[in-house]
Amino acid sequence: LPSESKPEEPAEAASEPAKEEPAVETATAEPAAPAAPASASATSGAFMIQLASASNRDAIQGEWAKMQQRHPGQLGNLQLHIEEADLGERGIFYRLQAGPLASREAAEGVCAQLKAQQQDCLVRAR
Repeated sequence: LPSESKPEEPAEAASEPAKEEPAVETATAEPAAPAAPASASATSGAFMIQLASASNRDAIQGEWAKMQQRHPGQLGNLQLHIEEADLGERGIFYRLQAGPLASREAAEGVCAQLKAQQQDCLVRAR
């Protein structure tokens, strides 16, 4: 039936031009399970940084790989965590988070460095 209507990409994605993969946008975060990071500051901690969100899980994994290449000093020792968020009529979104970080101050420091390089970043408690 032609009366079917789906919401378009969220308004937050409007600032990101459409590409082959879905737009990636900034969103809220939740905790991640720690893996085996290489640095002592990332071995455990109560904080994560959230860098993006998208309506496609594969887009998040691809975006993480690109971010690690663009920001190896800030993200190289952090682990990827993808949080699923049901936004009701807007659909399911996947939140790209990295961490864990030992303290809010450490997470804010990484975010400040990333923001200086025009990378959106939010600090979230685990």
